[in-house]
This record gives sequence, structure tokens and C-alpha cells, in this order.
Amino acid sequence: MKQLVLLSLLFFCMALKGFSQSGSFYGVSVVGSFSQGMRASSLVQSFNKRTECLQLNTGLFLYYAIKGSSKFELTCQTNSSDTPIDIRLFPNPVRNYVRLEGSGLLDIDQNLSLSLFDAAGKRLWGQVISVSQLIAGTSFFWGWLQSGNYYLRVDGEELHRVIPFIKLN
Repeated sequence: MKQLVLLSLLFFCMALKGFSQSGSFYGVSVVGSFSQGMRASSLVQSFNKRTECLQLNTGLFLYYAIKGSSKFELTCQTNSSDTPIDIRLFPNPVRNYVRLEGSGLLDIDQNLSLSLFDAAGKRLWGQVISVSQLIAGTSFFWGWLQSGNYYLRVDGEELHRVIPFIKLN
């Protein structure tokens, strides 16, 4: 299926190259067939063309192509408007398990530091995850927390976010 996605990506790159802008998003649908006649279809969540790489996110898989190292090459320009970075923590309020997902981050080799604080500012938990883990989505068990207000701090090289949430028992 990955080859089919890259072929679809090549088609859309050629079709959109003349009038696309750096950092623009496009909806792309991916359809594939498997060995036993099964058919799969996926609506791409984002198609992001930036200066150094191309990113295709289906929600289940994230495909990257570094400019010049693939069968296709894009002429990219830097745009002054950055892609918005979105980090979601859900469900909120939290009972036992929480899921953390992100989008808009392109440096998949970067690590992010996660820190959990209570309402008084005391650090209760910490972990390091990669950007690729955040994009794919990662879950944590926080059933050990008491009911109350908490804050999750996410820190990276160019990313600093604090996400408030409520814990219910």
C-alpha cells in the first residue's frame, strides 16, 4: 500500500505543483487492493508541502518524503506563515487512560519532553516521546492520579505547550 500512496502522492504533486503554496494542505484519497481481493480506502487527513519534506497523513500511517531522496522532487519555497501545531489530549475529563495526539510537526527525529503537574505546580510525572509517536498518537495510564486539576507540559526545540485537564475518579 505504501507504493500506491507514493504513486498517488506523485500524481497530486504534479497536478498541484504549479499553483500550490508552501505549507498548504490538500485532501487526497488513497485506494488500494490487497492480495486476496480485499479493497481499502482511506481519506488522507493532511498533505503538507514544506521546504525540506513532503508529509502525507492518512490517520493510520504517516508517509514522509525528503526532497531529492525520492523518485520525485518538489520545488519548495519557504512561506512566512507556519503550519499550526495542534496537540490534543482526550478524553477530558480523564478517568484512567488518556490519549495524546499531535499534528503540524515536521521534524520527526525531534524528542518531546512531557511533564505532568498538579494545581500547586508540583511535578508528578515525566516522559520523553518522539514527534512520530505524538503524530501517531500515544496513550498513558493516569488512573493513579487523584481527582483534581492538572497540567501537561509539552516541550520541544521550538514547541512549548501547557494543556490543562481534569482528572475524575
